[in-house]
Amino acid sequence: MISWVLIPVLIGFSQFAVSANAGSVGGQCMTHPDTTVTQLAQFVCPDGRAISEQEFQQALDRSLMPYLKKTDREISFFHYGSRDKYKVLPSKDGSYTGPVDVDEKDADGNEIGKKYLKTVAALALHSDRQNSELGNGIYTATEPLASISYSDTHGFLMKVTMPKGMGYLDIRDDHRSIPISREDATAMYCYVVQQKGNAEGFEGFLSEPPTLDIAKMIKTSATQKFVEKFYDDHDVGFLAAGYGLYDYGECHLDPKQDFMTMAVFQNPKVVDRIKTELFVPNIEKNPSKKKKKAYRELMEYFDAFDCAQVEKLKDRTNDLCDPNDLSYRRFHEYRDAIESVIGKSSLTPAHREKLTSGLFGCNSKYSSEVTSINRRKAK
Repeated sequence: MISWVLIPVLIGFSQFAVSANAGSVGGQCMTHPDTTVTQLAQFVCPDGRAISEQEFQQALDRSLMPYLKKTDREISFFHYGSRDKYKVLPSKDGSYTGPVDVDEKDADGNEIGKKYLKTVAALALHSDRQNSELGNGIYTATEPLASISYSDTHGFLMKVTMPKGMGYLDIRDDHRSIPISREDATAMYCYVVQQKGNAEGFEGFLSEPPTLDIAKMIKTSATQKFVEKFYDDHDVGFLAAGYGLYDYGECHLDPKQDFMTMAVFQNPKVVDRIKTELFVPNIEKNPSKKKKKAYRELMEYFDAFDCAQVEKLKDRTNDLCDPNDLSYRRFHEYRDAIESVIGKSSLTPAHREKLTSGLFGCNSKYSSEVTSINRRKAK
């Protein structure tokens, strides 16, 4: 609860904040360069009291708890990688070129897929060089076609499988801007100003209603350790965010169910509980029976894609259907390479069921209504 003493201060402050951050009302810019973000802190934190790390952590925890969920079964995601990407998989000669062997181990005998996942995930909350949408980390999608343009001729496709009961933050509905209480926004805003001297990029704390940008928290050195502690305390393995529309027609039967989930892995401490499997079809010509079965399951995603069906959707263009696009070429390169491993394939009815069932499938039971219920329970 906000004290009655703060209410008049914050009511007057909402207009003040807009003008100081070059906001616009009715199309007219309201910039007042003489008013700095640091000066604004005097209005938000009138008593000048320092906000402790414990207070910041408690405010962040309260803000994120309504979005904390657990996987209700094993769930897999897909990522295209290579030696060159992130520079974490050197070959024997020390370079970052050439194909990756699916059975390759690192110097300590660890699976190379897990080394890749753990090393890149560790960069998420310990680096100021953050260029990706949600900060550093391994970006994956619920099916292997969505990000195929990120594949490489000498790269690999990695299937990452999370165990049942793994924690994750579900921010799909609010796309990073999480609604939070004014009290928690004030505490976090004041702490950031104390640490950085300004709150650039944290303008959501000043909005009405206030919001928290989880990406900014991940990318800022002053706040990274608090996100990391939340991950550790609540066994958070990944962020679930929105990637884009599914390419499969059956996923468009319900508008609430056609938005694909992107999982961003940023916690290296959970990697040992995650399964990784590498697919390198251009060099893996004689896989085991078990691996061939995995290739057949992978091939079903490629077989299920139908450009004619995509055209009927009329709501988007698809790079996989454009012969001049890199995604189109990569799609056919991968498909042909897999076919060379397993022979001619055909789509099975099981794939249709796979597409339309379970957590993060295209009927993944996620909607703003469900999220709102979860928030109400958390209050």
